[in-house]
Amino acid sequence: MKNIIVSILALFFLLIFTPNVNAQEEGEDDEIDWDAYGEVEYAGGQTKSYANAKIVGLSPAKFITVGYEQQLPYNYRYSEIDKDAYAFDQDRQEAIDNNLAEEGRIGYTGGLRINANIPVISTNSFIWQMGANYMQSAYRFSQDDLLEGGLKQQLDGRSLHTAGLFTTLYKPFNETAFMLLQAQADMSGDYNLSNLGSQYLRYSAAALFGKRPHDRLQWAIGLSRTYRVGAPNYVPILLYNYTSQNRKWGIEALLPARAFYRYSINQTNLILAGFELEGASYRIGGLSNPKAGEISSFEIRRGEIKARVEYQRRLVGFFWWSVQAGVRIDYSYDADFLDNGDETLRVFGILGDAPFSMRNSLGPAPYFNFSISFVSP
Repeated sequence: MKNIIVSILALFFLLIFTPNVNAQEEGEDDEIDWDAYGEVEYAGGQTKSYANAKIVGLSPAKFITVGYEQQLPYNYRYSEIDKDAYAFDQDRQEAIDNNLAEEGRIGYTGGLRINANIPVISTNSFIWQMGANYMQSAYRFSQDDLLEGGLKQQLDGRSLHTAGLFTTLYKPFNETAFMLLQAQADMSGDYNLSNLGSQYLRYSAAALFGKRPHDRLQWAIGLSRTYRVGAPNYVPILLYNYTSQNRKWGIEALLPARAFYRYSINQTNLILAGFELEGASYRIGGLSNPKAGEISSFEIRRGEIKARVEYQRRLVGFFWWSVQAGVRIDYSYDADFLDNGDETLRVFGILGDAPFSMRNSLGPAPYFNFSISFVSP
């Protein structure tokens, strides 16, 4: 593991201090106004104009991204597993203190990240994209007491996986108004190819309606069904993208999922600073007890806040690399038993009364992420 970290850091310093090979002369690329190519007028007749899907100055749209992420060591505390034992309104730390089963330190959490988002149809009046994603979280615990049949035994030396497909539709109605739709299906849990099944499948969706008043501002409001904080949630969402007049800074936000301040150093270097919510509902096969005619799932409701700074730079052509550094903050790591696929609804911890089957907490952890992307022209 030390060799992997050293190799990544060496590659980072090599890339950040290597001159951009695309520039014919130093500073020449910065003189090109790429946005001048964004508007085309056709002679010989009138054409209807539609709101562009992007605004100027945004960070590059990524078609394919391959990355690696790792969290540094942190503490964990797991309660006993007892179906319907912990009331929804019971304080989590108090519940863990009174029913503590396992505690210790997790030395390694990390793994591969892959994302692809490919245009299928792209016209000025309609855009359809299809994509796929994969996220791995491998665990290595420190050598402390092992509870037979506990959660640590299920996770230590193994990985939680999220793999899914998604589709996005963008439909502009005129020069300023548009609609954005997205649907996603993910399989999340400790599965492998031998036990992969529909019991790991979860669905998400979002719909937004918005305006693009000019080429530096885009906003939209809508509704989303999401697992970003572990359990399923139905929440209002706000899309807000803005670029300043001098095009040096801006905001890229999809609240409450993420929000970033953007600073453009030049055409090929930029910095993002902000936060992102990340999570899923992970089925743990070894703690799920099938009943006659039913499927009982033990699911970790994992949700985390990642506060970070990210540096992006063009590597060569349409390939960019990026490095993230920040802290992972635990939002939720509690667990539920779901009988026959019946879900529970807790809207960001505000609405709902279903009891938990397990209460857990994770200490904050510094983390880093390194990736290379093929971006949109």
